[in-house]
Amino acid sequence: MVQTLSPHHGKALVGLEHGNPRPIKAEHLDGSATLREGQKTVIWEKQVPADKLAWWGYGFEDLPGGVKTAYADLVDSGGADIEADISIRITDSSGNVTKAQRELGDAGTLREMQSEDPSEREEMPAMDPHAEGHRKLQVVAVAETASDGSTIDPSASSCRFWHTQTV
Repeated sequence: MVQTLSPHHGKALVGLEHGNPRPIKAEHLDGSATLREGQKTVIWEKQVPADKLAWWGYGFEDLPGGVKTAYADLVDSGGADIEADISIRITDSSGNVTKAQRELGDAGTLREMQSEDPSEREEMPAMDPHAEGHRKLQVVAVAETASDGSTIDPSASSCRFWHTQTV
């Protein structure tokens, strides 16, 4: 059964005091992945090292430094805006079996977030569950008709998504 990634409430996540926030920027996206209408396409992926834990997002409302926020202005290789639904997930080590996921929103809304004051952007607080060693963190796009067959141009795009990994 696939769990829903949700903001962590209550006691600190294991290792949070030793976790570092890590940004996912446009330059980290897979510019060779071809988006297909209605199909999940992995546009970023990281395997968690065997001796580490990782989770999506960073921070809590009452934590100094607060919560990290997200936005995405994704542009294809032809210069057009990518139209897709964007989600994050944790998978098994093969990347094929989803263990937990959360939809961040459609690309248009995430695009608008870039120009918003950071306090108005989509929040990416620390989320449960965490990923143990060998599992994968993935950012996935499901293209709409207008972006079917497109590839993301990382140099023309801009984004910030966040994950945390123990040190």
